[in-house]
Amino acid sequence: MLLDDLIKEYIYEIQVRNYSQRTIKDYRNNALKFSQFLKNEVTPITTDGRR
Repeated sequence: MLLDDLIKEYIYEIQVRNYSQRTIKDYRNNALKFSQFLKNEVTPITTDGRR
């Protein structure tokens, strides 16, 4: 499962739990910013030693 899929599942879960729309918006924005950070700043790890 990709990180984007996990974020969608998380947003769905907090909607089902009836979080306020403002909270959902804030949590979504934070998750998307973190996801973007990971995509830009973190070097992928492989098992064969290559980057």
